[in-house]
Amino acid sequence: MSDVKKVEKARDTLLETAQTLVIATLSNEEDGQIETGFSPFARLDDGSFIIYTSRLSAHVRALLSGQPAQFTIIQDEAEASNI
Repeated sequence: MSDVKKVEKARDTLLETAQTLVIATLSNEEDGQIETGFSPFARLDDGSFIIYTSRLSAHVRALLSGQPAQFTIIQDEAEASNI
């Protein structure tokens, strides 16, 4: 199996098994403060993500106000060989 195929397989496995992601947003453009938080998620058949959030969290309020966001999915620490 090529290196590319191994990476693709690892990616697909992670996306099939992960249940939580980390969201990072800017609180506002002026101060550049970064807000982060964990959220459970699900994936639809088309590959898009549904993120379960609460309006109480700062990162979600920033997201709802139109600030850009990025997310990261990490392997469960209980299953990871390195943490």
